[in-house]
Amino acid sequence: MKSSFISIKSDAPLGQSDESVILIQRIADGVSASENFLQLGFAIIKNDSFIESKLADFQSFKSDFYHCNFSRADFSDSSFNECNFRGCSFEFCELIKISFYKCNIESVSFTNSRLNRADFLKSNLKSVHFGSGDLTAATFHECDLRGVDFSSSRLSETKIIDCIFDESLRLTPGIEIKSMKGFN
Repeated sequence: MKSSFISIKSDAPLGQSDESVILIQRIADGVSASENFLQLGFAIIKNDSFIESKLADFQSFKSDFYHCNFSRADFSDSSFNECNFRGCSFEFCELIKISFYKCNIESVSFTNSRLNRADFLKSNLKSVHFGSGDLTAATFHECDLRGVDFSSSRLSETKIIDCIFDESLRLTPGIEIKSMKGFN
């Protein structure tokens, strides 16, 4: 398996360094992570579109994604560690077994996405919308879920463990809540 690692250490906007141009070109060309293992670290990506990208097994750490469109992308089996997402769209995405560890996810839409067996660990989710998404067997562990919208989502076997959340979440069918830290 061929492996690629892209590290963008500057605060320059995406597209202003040779490494970022290579990454975007590979993603735009529909590179599949099953053929090429992709990693991204220390990047700042703003206002970019990754519509219908095939990025299963993608790994990113300490990267920031601002106002990016990932609609209809496949990030199954991918992981994001210590990343920030603000104003991004993951609508109609395949996010099966995706992992978010110590991420800040703010004003992000996962509308109509499949997040089966997704893991959110020690992450902050603010104004996140999972509307009509499939979160079957997803786990939220030590997360701040205040203001998260799960309306019309499939939540069968979804677990919330040691999280902070709005009291109304307790009444949501399908969610198993353990070791509650408290309510907003």
